Amino acid sequence: QGPPPSPAVAGCCQIRFKSFGFGCAATRAFYSLRPRLPWLFSAEPEMKLAWGLPYHNAILSRETVDFLVNDESARRAFLYFEHLHSAIEEHYLPSLFTLPAAKHLLAPNGSESCVMSWTRGDKMFNDSVHNSVLTLAEWDLVESAAKRCVPFARKVWSATSPLLDEIDGQIATKRAPALCPLLRPAERESDEGGGG
Repeated sequence: QGPPPSPAVAGCCQIRFKSFGFGCAATRAFYSLRPRLPWLFSAEPEMKLAWGLPYHNAILSRETVDFLVNDESARRAFLYFEHLHSAIEEHYLPSLFTLPAAKHLLAPNGSESCVMSWTRGDKMFNDSVHNSVLTLAEWDLVESAAKRCVPFARKVWSATSPLLDEIDGQIATKRAPALCPLLRPAERESDEGGGG
């Protein structure tokens, strides 16, 4: 019979990346995507000042191209992530596939999300950022990002509450103006001051 066809030939893609939301490095399963990975936009903008899609090639169905180009929600998602000055995470793709209009583009076994966050010292799968919880051990990374006004976000759950408390206490309230004007807490107008 010979070896099985490659994923590209078989019309499947092996998804192990921490960023796509299609699968997890711990499973390394094959997921069938009818339109394959929807890379469409240039990975090399003229000025490397914002988030860009990584290098990749794909074959796209006409239906997928039409969705990415003409759907207002897809355009908004792309523009939001295109202009983030943050580390590459490719959250653009899983955000697209949470849209109802994109549900039919995924095969039923291809929409499993991957829970991921930082790993320090684990070197799991040699990517150093997979399958752990962002904790106080990474505080220097969070604080550095805040000082540079770099937006950051991670998936969180109850085990991250100490770090979230630290962010609230050190960045979002007390030192926000000194660190970054973008992180100032929302100002509420006083009832006595005639505010609405």
